Amino acid sequence: MSGKMPDEKRSDEPSDFEKKFRERVDEQVRDAYARGDFDNLRGKGKQLDLRGNPYAGDWEMAYKAMANAGFAPEWVERDKEIRQRLDELAVMLERHIAWHNQSVEDLASLPPRQREGRREVIEGALAKIIVRYRAKAADVNKLITNFNLIVPIASLQRFKVDSDADLRKFEARLTPLSEK
Repeated sequence: MSGKMPDEKRSDEPSDFEKKFRERVDEQVRDAYARGDFDNLRGKGKQLDLRGNPYAGDWEMAYKAMANAGFAPEWVERDKEIRQRLDELAVMLERHIAWHNQSVEDLASLPPRQREGRREVIEGALAKIIVRYRAKAADVNKLITNFNLIVPIASLQRFKVDSDADLRKFEARLTPLSEK
């Protein structure tokens, strides 16, 4: 015995209504194709992007709609801003290293009177860049704190800027000023 009553329908068989609906849809698609309605579709001839976002979960459809409209989730936009600010911090230190090391090298070619004045300029610039770096790093750390509160997955959180460690590395790359 199969366990089925003779008048039961199999659940995987489409009903008469479903069959007629599918036939009508197929007919409309064939007619549209014949009229050329599909000839100028965006992305024609290209493979469909069927990759899913492994991090999106239940939000995948919403994220895809946002991306298609040229938007990104707030946490993605904030991460872009953080990356930009981190790059600016790195560039600021790199520029100062180049300027400082060249200035120290140029000291030897200056007459003694000018050398002392130039030395003070170099020391003052170093003090200013350190203060500026700490202030900008503190601002970035505020952005990172806010970002870490809204990012959907803990593994995407960012570490804060360690100003002390960064400045130790920075100062280690500076050519030392020779004693007077």
